[in-house]
Order: sequence, then C-alpha cells, then structure tokens
Amino acid sequence: EYRTRGHVDPEWRRQGVGSAILAHDEARMLQIAAGHPDDRPRVFGAWAPERRIGAVALLTAADYRPVRYFFDMLRPNLEGVVVPPLPDGIEVRPPATDRASLRQLFDADTEAFMDHWGGFDASDSSFNQWMRSPNFDPSLFVLGWDGGEIAGAVVNSIYAEENEALDRRRGVLDSVFVRRPWRRRGLAAALVGRSLAVLSEHGMTSAGLGVDAENPTGALGVYERAGFEVHMRSTAFHKPMELER
Repeated sequence: EYRTRGHVDPEWRRQGVGSAILAHDEARMLQIAAGHPDDRPRVFGAWAPERRIGAVALLTAADYRPVRYFFDMLRPNLEGVVVPPLPDGIEVRPPATDRASLRQLFDADTEAFMDHWGGFDASDSSFNQWMRSPNFDPSLFVLGWDGGEIAGAVVNSIYAEENEALDRRRGVLDSVFVRRPWRRRGLAAALVGRSLAVLSEHGMTSAGLGVDAENPTGALGVYERAGFEVHMRSTAFHKPMELER
C-alpha cells in the first residue's frame, strides 16, 4: 500500500486544488513503487473521516473504494474510572528506558498487531522514529508483565501543543495491545483502566483512542465498557495501482 493524504485550506476548496494534489501524489507514488521489486498486488491508499464530505467525494470520484472502517473514541471525562484487577500472574511495572528495553516493548507491540488490518512497521527506522517523537514519554506507559515477558501494554501520550491549541487536557491511548498467549483474561481492560488513572494523575481530563471497527480481538467492547464512546468514524480507501511494464 502506498498511502497519500492531503489537506486544502477552506478558502481554496472547490477549485481543483485537491484533485491536483491527488494526481501529483499518485504520480510520485508510482515512481516510488517502480523502485520496489515485489510481485504482490499494489494499491494506492488514502484515509478520510466521514465528516470530511469533500475528501470522501474526491476519493470516490478518483476510483478509490472503501476497504475498512475505523472509530475515533472519546472518554469525555476521567471521573469515576474503574480499574479492574490484573489477571493472575501479571504485574504492572514501568518500562526501563534503555534502548534494549524499549525495543522489547516496540517488538511486543508490533507482534501483537500482526492480527490487525495493515499491521505495523517493525523496522529499525520505525523504532527510531517512535523514540524521537517529541511526545515520547515512557513514564506514561502501562506495561503488564508475566515474569520477564511483556504480556500486554498501553502506550499513552499527551500531545501538549495540540491540547493548548484546542484548549483541552486530553491524553491519548496511542496503542493498546495484548499478545496472543495472554488474551481473553481481562488484561486489556485492566491496562486501559490503569492508563486512564495515569492520565488523570498527569492532569488530563479526557482520553481518546482509535480502533479498527472490525478488530478481531474484541477491543471495541473493551473500550465501550471503559467509558469510551464513538466520536468520529473514518474510512480507509484503496485503489488498484498499475505499474508500467
């Protein structure tokens, strides 16, 4: 998948700017794809919230088709947070901050999301980019350990600049995962509850996350029981890519 996204200032919309950007991006992605020897089918990818009616119309007119749906979920307040008990044999410990320990967390996360539509990039460059993020703060992370193994975790973030611009105090559960051997034991709910408590302790008053509407692990139900509500729906689009031979 070669994914594009674009934005047009409201004052310049409906003048062909979005169509021009999309055509430019598709041409560039074709150039990039030509340098990647691979026999697998290739597609252009794009993403749009359903409330961005113009973006959805633009993609549809350009022969992009919906392939998956996602929800942005919001817990509008952090009052009355319920923290479920941990499953037997699991304890919560903070992550060490040396590179090897953080790589263990990163690899556990990408492994767990092998079941997720699209998966995650497990490369060294992706790991380095994650650690260099200006909002990277391991003190917010909640890890469930089974001995020396990470059974599951929630990677939380606070986007301070965004909060300031939007005049809010919101924490984000950027990644919630439980590895296969530890699923169906209530670990996700226990880690989510603890994450909400951590965000509250750091002065946040609401929490958000994103979830695949067809997540095979039942994540949507976990979040709803933790007090999250669907705030916005988005669509992932694909369009077949034909390379010149």
